[in-house]
Amino acid sequence: MKKSRKISSKKGIDLYKSVLLAIIAVLFTAGITSLVYSAYKIVDYREYPIYLEVTHDRGVGFALRSDALSFGKLPLDSTGVLKIRLIHDFSLPLRIVMKISGDAEKFIVITENGFVLEPNTTKTIEIDAVIPANTTAGNYTGKIGVFFKRI
Repeated sequence: MKKSRKISSKKGIDLYKSVLLAIIAVLFTAGITSLVYSAYKIVDYREYPIYLEVTHDRGVGFALRSDALSFGKLPLDSTGVLKIRLIHDFSLPLRIVMKISGDAEKFIVITENGFVLEPNTTKTIEIDAVIPANTTAGNYTGKIGVFFKRI
């Protein structure tokens, strides 16, 4: 006759705690690895404000600024173009990724994004503000974030 073994509830609780602890350890390790990798992968980050004013007038207004992307006044159903120059003085090739945020985001088109920039080179790219005919007049703002990432 076989004796049946009864698992005590204490062993069940210990098994549950061990599994839960192992899951927490795996998630913690994955999180730390992700943070370290992100810090290593991003070499530099720059952020610039974006300003544009949509107007019902047909005139165009200029707002020249070196600290922001300012499209000035743009009438409905028009496009404003800004050229920016990226200067790369690091010793390794970098992937350039730009992200737009804010309420101006819906108007902004980056002509080239996610490209590789070789060391000691300069590249000029266009950033367009495309204003549809049905846009509400007003001031729109946002930010452009430029990530310089290791390949």
